[in-house]
Amino acid sequence: MDSILIKPGSTKDQLLRNSIDWDILKDYEYFVKMVNRRTLFQKGIVDSYNPSDPALGLEVEYFHPSITADDRMVYIMENIVTVPGLKWQNVIGNTIISHFYGARGVHNVLTGIDDNKKAHIDFVLLGKEQQQFKITGIIGEYTKKLRKIAVSAKENKQRIWGTTELHTSIQTAGRRFVNEWYLGNARHDNKGTWSNVSEWIASWTHRPSGYNSKKTVMTGMRESKDLYEGFLYLTGESMIGDYYGYHCSTSNSVNPKLNFSHDSKFVAPGPGACETLELLFPNLSKKDVPLGERVVWIRENQKEILDIEFHKELWNHTTENGIKIFEDEQDELKSYGTEVSLCQYSVYCRLKANPHLIKKRKVARVTPKKQTPELLFEKMEEVLVGETCKVKMIKEDPVPEEASSNIVTKIKIAKPKKITLNKTSVDLITRIMHFLGGNGVSHQQVLKIIQTEGGHGLRLDSTWKESWAIMQEMVKANLLEKEGSSYNIK
Repeated sequence: MDSILIKPGSTKDQLLRNSIDWDILKDYEYFVKMVNRRTLFQKGIVDSYNPSDPALGLEVEYFHPSITADDRMVYIMENIVTVPGLKWQNVIGNTIISHFYGARGVHNVLTGIDDNKKAHIDFVLLGKEQQQFKITGIIGEYTKKLRKIAVSAKENKQRIWGTTELHTSIQTAGRRFVNEWYLGNARHDNKGTWSNVSEWIASWTHRPSGYNSKKTVMTGMRESKDLYEGFLYLTGESMIGDYYGYHCSTSNSVNPKLNFSHDSKFVAPGPGACETLELLFPNLSKKDVPLGERVVWIRENQKEILDIEFHKELWNHTTENGIKIFEDEQDELKSYGTEVSLCQYSVYCRLKANPHLIKKRKVARVTPKKQTPELLFEKMEEVLVGETCKVKMIKEDPVPEEASSNIVTKIKIAKPKKITLNKTSVDLITRIMHFLGGNGVSHQQVLKIIQTEGGHGLRLDSTWKESWAIMQEMVKANLLEKEGSSYNIK
């Protein structure tokens, strides 16, 4: 990093030092060390890895805090950004779908091509066929080919969506684009085909960007002066929230031809990282020190507050073509790696609290087996002591009856009493409920995910929470069961 974000001795620096929970920090350090050693063992660099904790087992997925040890990033380095002759738009687009879809092998499934270095969606061609459709009314041959492959893959129950992210906003955006672009007339019969998202991304080669109408998203990302500007181009598109905006920007940071750095002073921490940050700095206001700045502060002060080392074999990545990806050695926690490790630590604590969920935290690889439900986990509070993570589950405070009555009154004034359930809203709530464990889920937990993912087109202002009203109607329709302030999937 070219300069320090929070200077030593500054007001923010003092606030962070005075509020940090050192016991929790020690546990976080322990977790990072264990994940690091596990990766070294998996790569054959060290001879042993014997965790006593099942939540740290070899089959449980955690993303490594070094970008050089993340298999998704390594795939992008080897098979996308350094492949000779690949058009720059296709480099960016194929990098993005690695995260938008999530499953390993997604490129092979979507293209039907086994060779990783050739399994690229041609977003340029897709975009040209979209523009031609507006003139001729005829769907292009390449578009039809990808749709056919996607429908076949879905019918064969091949995995396309990862199990560590919630994809509903991305799926919705893809479906909406196809519906609107083809006006319901010439679109494919399979409404849930997996090609929707790819077609939506292809439109970024020719449609004006929501962030800057003078450029397309693709051009904007290529010309971005830093990661933050790339983030703005992504989040300027409908249904892309901070999570996908930040993580897909950092995915593009492994492209040597872009001005992106994952070691940026800008960080948009995801929900998991935010949970850990609030534990690390209890009683510290977000107004005094925003959560993203706390991530960078940990990264900038790691030599003082943490004892973490990275093996030399993880300091950089040289591709099969002999291209060295990073100018700076990856010999310490970088900004992105810090955010990732904070997020993964929260997952670790959840698995400790719910061992039955460990088997569901598997690497999402392409498989003919039936896709398992995506899971997040229940709301919790972590109590961490020494070298082990001890967790107790804390129910959210129920909404007072008088507050609930006020909400109902406001809803009655603002909207009709009856909400008509549709497949889209039911699918959204059901997916999120599964993501949160399916039982004992509060509306506030559901709302938090909806807001993180961009709102999903729901009205969520101060007097109206459409998500709350939908859940009430789902109870009436016998789709959900309500116990106090919590909901269960029936």
